[in-house]
Amino acid sequence: MSGQTVTLTEVARACGLSVSAVSYALRGAPNIPAATADRVRRTAETLGYRPHPRVAELMAHIRRARQPGPGERLAFVWMDAPFRSRPFATLWTGARDRAEQLGFALEEFWLKEPGLTATRLETILTARGLTGVILSPLSREARYDLRWNWQNFAGAVIGNAAGFPELPRSGHHHFSGMREAISRLTAKGHLRIATWLDAGVNERAKRAWSGAFLAHHPLPSQARSLLWLIQSDTTTDFSRWWEQRRPEALITLGTFVPLLPKAALRQPVVLLDRTPNEQTFPGIDQAEDLLAARAVDLVTGQLARHERGLPDLPAQFLLPGRWRE
Repeated sequence: MSGQTVTLTEVARACGLSVSAVSYALRGAPNIPAATADRVRRTAETLGYRPHPRVAELMAHIRRARQPGPGERLAFVWMDAPFRSRPFATLWTGARDRAEQLGFALEEFWLKEPGLTATRLETILTARGLTGVILSPLSREARYDLRWNWQNFAGAVIGNAAGFPELPRSGHHHFSGMREAISRLTAKGHLRIATWLDAGVNERAKRAWSGAFLAHHPLPSQARSLLWLIQSDTTTDFSRWWEQRRPEALITLGTFVPLLPKAALRQPVVLLDRTPNEQTFPGIDQAEDLLAARAVDLVTGQLARHERGLPDLPAQFLLPGRWRE
């Protein structure tokens, strides 16, 4: 049908189905059997069907304007969080609110729920017709591993942790955050800046924090001696290290604050993971709500384009975060 626009009616006629059934199938609605949906998508691709962008925009507007229906759901999977816990303060609300804006409901699952395995979760999601999946950041483990039949799902992961499969992701721009912290301190005249980082988190962030610290430190020849990567589960003598190097300012994480020696607290301290409720120290708010919202956008965008499976080049959305005084 080269040279002319293929309509949804023509796809329906070729499939021997109603127009509404074809529309539901192309949207990945759970009321359409998977085999039928696959047949519809293959037929639409063969015929050269393309949804009209203005019509798609209108339908998205209509879905945003009404309450989500029972079949319009996305799965939010907490990867390594204990059952019924939410380790990231605003992640859930950011994802839920964005999903509701787009006309979807969000359903939570915990991979650490007693008796639940990754294989069992895949079966549950398939049975419930949930084809859009958002994976939470890792809070404890170094990698994730979900060996599902991803041809049935459109997925995205929040955060920068590595694992299988490589999915589109929405993550904090750690390099940008460290560079901003250094820039703020040097603007106030602080040059001998030190950083104490969690080695595991820095590794999951592809060493972006340490790389930015070394690349943008105002005293390049001293930068490496002022960088300390610490395992969070080990006992560390902060006081001795501080007395040996005598920095003028410190960039670190909120988890280390209770362990800081008094000498460090007398100098400017900047947090790379400042929470919205922090009242004592300035730093980078990683904007968990926006990260989660963008992950929802990544998944719903795939669903709108009738895309399932693992992309050859997964998109990466990196957000620099907000500076908070």
